Amino acid sequence: MTLPTRHEVEDFLIHEADLIDTWKLNEWAQLFDDHGEYQLPPTDCPNGEPEVELFLIYDDKFRLEQRAVRQLKKTDHSEYPRSRVTHIVSNVQVREGEDDYFVVICNVVVHRSRLEKHDIFPCRCEYRMLREGDSFKIRRKRVILGMETLRNEGKLSIII
Repeated sequence: MTLPTRHEVEDFLIHEADLIDTWKLNEWAQLFDDHGEYQLPPTDCPNGEPEVELFLIYDDKFRLEQRAVRQLKKTDHSEYPRSRVTHIVSNVQVREGEDDYFVVICNVVVHRSRLEKHDIFPCRCEYRMLREGDSFKIRRKRVILGMETLRNEGKLSIII
């Protein structure tokens, strides 16, 4: 497999971040392939596996599509009114993967402002991605929070 350039992948990741920041969550969910997963391991076990540890988020394609639908409803009290969210993507690396996917690793800082409170979530994101025509699909997105606890933030109701 020929690896895509860092620039190509970076453009895709910036597009993904923009979809989340502008609350186009249904379009964001469509960036995942049919076997896509969205994972957020616990802060005390960032390298854990979902079969062993209780993850903060472990969504397959169906569940992440439902998460997108739910978060766009006014009845989702955890995000109504909606947070103002800004993703900053940096340090993008493209590596060989296995079989049909390649690996992308990057750092992301997410700023969330809601109800007069500002939270910052530093993260390392690890992707398994597939080339699809001129673009890409996400097979797995694993978000590793760069913090020891969520105590200061209280809850994580946004998509990282």
